[in-house]
Amino acid sequence: MPALQCEDRTQDLEKTLLQPAPASSHNERTWLNDPDNAQNWPLSIKIYHTIIPSAFGFLVTFSATVYLPGVQYVAREFRVSSLAAIVPFSIFALGYTFGPIIVAPCSETFGRRLVYWISIPCFAAFIQGSGLSQNLASLIICRLLAGSFGSPGLSIGSGTVADIWKPEERTIPMAAFVAAPFVGPTMGALIGGFVVEGKGWRWTQWTALFFAVAIYVPSLFIRETYKKAILSRRARREALGPPPTIHRPSQTSIQTARYFITVTLTRPIHMLFTEPIVGLLSLYVAFTFAVVFAFYAAIPWIFAQVYGFSTASQGFVFLGLAIGYLASVATIIFTSQVQKRRRRNGSSSENGGNATIAPEESLLLAMMGGPALPVALFLFGWSAKPTIHWIVPMIAITIYGWGTILVF
Repeated sequence: MPALQCEDRTQDLEKTLLQPAPASSHNERTWLNDPDNAQNWPLSIKIYHTIIPSAFGFLVTFSATVYLPGVQYVAREFRVSSLAAIVPFSIFALGYTFGPIIVAPCSETFGRRLVYWISIPCFAAFIQGSGLSQNLASLIICRLLAGSFGSPGLSIGSGTVADIWKPEERTIPMAAFVAAPFVGPTMGALIGGFVVEGKGWRWTQWTALFFAVAIYVPSLFIRETYKKAILSRRARREALGPPPTIHRPSQTSIQTARYFITVTLTRPIHMLFTEPIVGLLSLYVAFTFAVVFAFYAAIPWIFAQVYGFSTASQGFVFLGLAIGYLASVATIIFTSQVQKRRRRNGSSSENGGNATIAPEESLLLAMMGGPALPVALFLFGWSAKPTIHWIVPMIAITIYGWGTILVF
């Protein structure tokens, strides 16, 4: 998830570094009216291309937690401790950190579509391997690789949404995209509880595999959305050379490959350690995301041991997080509408009634969500005991879900 935070920053850097030479103003005007520009597509096509990355993000996080209700069954089958049996869940999330380092630059070089086409079937293949695993080691390896190949659903989806929607249209699609990967774990834990009780833990992986196939088939019909990839393919199709750039005038294949490895692949890491705002926000978001996954691991144990919930009933507790996520989407939309109204009505004397909002005001949502996180954690920690009704820690979970989306 931290990669979501620097997607726009990466695009801005690319605009600066890969800026076409002198005739670019004319080319930019031409691109604004180009039918291949995703922002000029019909509304129905835009929605379709927004659903695919959102569904992929949902699938990846769904697959992470659908495994959790089967932890005790895995422990018994492979004769390991419960702590060891939960490692495949943790290692799946660890895969999220490896994938974006490679797939995000690849999406900027080869386009978004190709990344989706390759990553989804590879993800499905390793999910299938997880379901067929005969020992804990193979299960851990398959889950790690599945998480790595599933990471594009979290790391480049925001770039796809930014390709498709103009900035003034982007609030609702982006809120929907960000909410999907958070609703996924909730539904995974809920559905996984019933699947485990009825069919066993291996069917949790088959369930994720069915979802993967259902998403991959529609993804075969998506178009490329990334401007650079579209123009490069058009140039090759029309037997034109690639447009010259400031720092990359006509390069050989070897030079292009070297540039890809030494610059494109290392750019996210370079920004992470040299841009304080990127590094600190990534660290904060990573911690927040880690706590969310800690909730998914802790909730089944707490509500089973403290409140006596069954495996299936434990899944309903995760609906508290889902309610918080949906409430946060409503908050984002409401706040965006208020800011747009202020932009239209403010500073008429200076800008003819079309005042701009200061960039710092985009932090308003984080200012609301940030304090909610520690409040929710304290409330959950103090209330999860037999003498206090189970609804209280569930309310704490809802508050944390609301604050998490606002921070992202």
